[in-house]
Amino acid sequence: MSVVPVFEIHDVTFGYPQCPVLDGASLTLSGGRFYGLLGPNGCGKTTLLDLMAGLKQPDSGTIAFRGRPLGAYRRRELAREIALVPQNFYINFPFTVHDVVMMGRYPHLPRFAHPGADDHRQVQNAMMITDTVRFARQSVTALSGGERQRVVFARALAQNTGVLMLDEATANLDIRHTLALLGRTRERVRNGGQTVIAVFQDVNLAALYCDELLFLQDGRIASQGPTDKVMKAEILQAIYGVEGRIRPHTEYGLPQVDFKR
Repeated sequence: MSVVPVFEIHDVTFGYPQCPVLDGASLTLSGGRFYGLLGPNGCGKTTLLDLMAGLKQPDSGTIAFRGRPLGAYRRRELAREIALVPQNFYINFPFTVHDVVMMGRYPHLPRFAHPGADDHRQVQNAMMITDTVRFARQSVTALSGGERQRVVFARALAQNTGVLMLDEATANLDIRHTLALLGRTRERVRNGGQTVIAVFQDVNLAALYCDELLFLQDGRIASQGPTDKVMKAEILQAIYGVEGRIRPHTEYGLPQVDFKR
């Protein structure tokens, strides 16, 4: 029996006036994998995530999610399937941290219903994973940038979806929280079958956690495959224009790159 891919993207284009972003991007993503999306600044990584999350509509081409056109899903239905941790999160109203994380449960609640025991359990678990329990009653506007980012991460975890998208979700975090959150995310892929699609700027960090890497260049998928197959010096030079040497990680044996200055 054939397995329906989580995403099937065919010849997708998207752009703004006088500014093309994606130009015929195509890819197929299977479930239960941790994908790293990489490439130079401005190559379309965030735009591709927004299209896959249904936040933007392609100018042309098709996007199917679990065998159905993405546009056939109602927004609330899609929110029960896909959670996104955005690159930038702005909120001006002084909601408490707990209230922001609870927003992740709204797609699962019947209309006019109040959160139940399971909703509170999901929220508490997400806040424990992200180390945000200690300021649960504080206003989210009073937190530092890194603390707010962990709150948004917790909201996405509380959403409890089969697909989690991370748009440079650890960029503002210290190294301890970065490693902890990426480690727990990888556990959810391995043990829970979640599919994760994450934008990284740090190639070495992506190689430590991702099953597959996807490199975007000039609005197209330039290279895609298992991490150990595409983490090659010649591919990285073609994508970034920088020479490097691939070496195994001293503890995990995973490929890492030393870039030349």
